[in-house]
Amino acid sequence: MPKTTTNQDMWFLNAHTAELKFFSGPDHVPGGYTILSHVWGKAEEEDTFQKVKEAYDECQRGSRKIVDATLSHNVSGDPRDGVISSLSADVKVLVAQVHNLTTRLQELVAALQQRDPTLASLLLPETVHNHPTQCDAPTNSNADIVTASLPKNARDCLSEKIRRFLIQSEQDGFDWAWADTCCIDKTSSAELTEAINSMFGYYSRSEICYAYLGDVPPSCDAQSREFRQSRWHKRGWTLQELIAPKDVTFVREDWSRLGTKYELADVLQSISNMPPASVLRFEKDISEMSVGQRMSWAARRNTTRIEDEAYCLFGLFDVNMPTLYGEGRNAFYRLQEVIMSTSPDTSLFAWSVPHDRLSLEGIVPCGKYDLTGRTPRILGWRAQQTHLDLNSACPPHLLAPSPHHFQNTGRIVSSIKRRGLSTEDAVSDDFRAPHCQWYIDLNSHCYRNPITELLCHSQ
Repeated sequence: MPKTTTNQDMWFLNAHTAELKFFSGPDHVPGGYTILSHVWGKAEEEDTFQKVKEAYDECQRGSRKIVDATLSHNVSGDPRDGVISSLSADVKVLVAQVHNLTTRLQELVAALQQRDPTLASLLLPETVHNHPTQCDAPTNSNADIVTASLPKNARDCLSEKIRRFLIQSEQDGFDWAWADTCCIDKTSSAELTEAINSMFGYYSRSEICYAYLGDVPPSCDAQSREFRQSRWHKRGWTLQELIAPKDVTFVREDWSRLGTKYELADVLQSISNMPPASVLRFEKDISEMSVGQRMSWAARRNTTRIEDEAYCLFGLFDVNMPTLYGEGRNAFYRLQEVIMSTSPDTSLFAWSVPHDRLSLEGIVPCGKYDLTGRTPRILGWRAQQTHLDLNSACPPHLLAPSPHHFQNTGRIVSSIKRRGLSTEDAVSDDFRAPHCQWYIDLNSHCYRNPITELLCHSQ
């Protein structure tokens, strides 16, 4: 299992008030925390770190205005009036707090009624449903000021997705929650880089991960076409968010529960290029899976930015490296080089050109290789068909240009685990050690990279 420990200071959202608070890493959050896995919408629709802070600060300024208005009104006049007014103001503030709690309780009752109406009626008195929203406290100018100026809960100022996420966290008994859109200050490149490198640890340390499927209607179950074709299954970042947490709870667009990762493991496995159920149920550690297998899980997933094709896979291979947005395809090449330096598993070289771009049978190597460096490079290509554009179809190196080239590596088993070899026994500088081979299940119909095949058999 990849390392999950991190000492990074992190921002967390208070589930009740939406206040952002700093903690010294995931293990220092009292009572644990929930985490959100979701597909981002339009940038302007998402709650950023700055937007959440502004919403909370605005509510705090509203509270201070109430106090200031009350004090200024009582500067002159009968001292007894000041006492009465102050008490009246306190009563009004208290009533407002009770009202907020009642509103939250009503939301809880509504959710419980959807699941079990009988249980809801037994556990909660009828007065909950008909609780007064106002108090018959004495009225005066101070009370009017308080009533008119009562601040909103900052949580209610956020997007519906984040608001419901915080409410759900609160209902499940957690005070703190984390969401990537609003708990990372993306104006700080250092904080963003550290967060990306630690993301797998964030999710693995969470108590509950809510996988929000915004495109799955309330009427759909796990066998429905809407669930199987949800955008959530096709995004690069959600792969590690599925694998890392102990508890992943899938929720529909209305936040009704669909099932857990453990319950739906077999269904999830049946979706194209998904991790096997044994991995999802933690019956098998992902470190037991070959590099080619892990890469295949990301082969049909997409990211908005090219660099994220590599960055979203750090946790699956337990690697760390600097993030450089703007480097394009080089990010995935760098990732493979880091994997090569830490693992002797040569299934990394078992990629093939996707059928939708070029048939592998149309390209053969010239037989010229540069094996002097850490990354073997092809010095020439020969095409069986002269009309093929080799520059765009297959890059001049042994490494794959993207995860999409690993669509057919899902059944490749690493020889290292099978033979019980250590890293020292299986790796060499030129990647031609006798034991450094990979095996393919013949039933998988995988295509072998011809360059890799020659290297593996050049003993």
